Amino acid sequence: MEILKIILVVLSAIVPAVVLIWYIRYLDKKQPEPMKKVLIGVLLGVCAALLSIFISTLLERLGFYSSNPVSIGGAVLNAFFGAAIPEELCKLFFLWLLLRKNKDFDQYMDGVVYSVSIGMGFAGFENILYLTDSFINGEFILVWVIRALFAVPGHFVDAVLMGCFYSLYRFSTDKDLKKVYVLHIILAPILIHGVYDSIAMSSEFLNSAMTCVLFVLLILFCICTWRFAQKRIAKIASLDNTKFLTSAS
Repeated sequence: MEILKIILVVLSAIVPAVVLIWYIRYLDKKQPEPMKKVLIGVLLGVCAALLSIFISTLLERLGFYSSNPVSIGGAVLNAFFGAAIPEELCKLFFLWLLLRKNKDFDQYMDGVVYSVSIGMGFAGFENILYLTDSFINGEFILVWVIRALFAVPGHFVDAVLMGCFYSLYRFSTDKDLKKVYVLHIILAPILIHGVYDSIAMSSEFLNSAMTCVLFVLLILFCICTWRFAQKRIAKIASLDNTKFLTSAS
């Protein structure tokens, strides 16, 4: 019976991540990346999750934040130093490892695909941890729905932005633009991730009415970031199409 529970938790945890990997691979159907390397990206995402836990624990011991904040300011510090900064930097490190000598990384969209594979590996592993705890506490369905609708797509948006700017950096020949893209690779996912977590973590310090307002703001924020990510994907895809047209002529 325990084995069945474990299987249920694991499968439930990875379903949202698998769906989003399939979605990004569908968008890359013209010249899809090798599935083997996508799976390597997923495993590196798990490694990123483990490394980020170590780094965030270290940052807490050094006094950068508290995992049990007592104010909105503390919640913001927790959001950035406990989650956004270590998590996104770890994802970026493993994305760099995956792409630095990857001969299949020859299109703009490829950076997005590999970044999403790492992001979804991270999100899937994180989901297993959260859902295991919620299963024990009897809140499994609620936690699964919230994470499937918000947390996992949030990691997807962060990964899309990181992958887009990584590709723009890799294929740009303008040194000044490269400097701009490097900043965007680092700052864009950290800011999006940090703002999302700050909104989510601040709710416990507000009254019921303000919590409802904050929840609405969180939904609007998620919708806006999702649309922004889709526009970035479309722009990256158009650059690949232009490249194909140029080479064909």
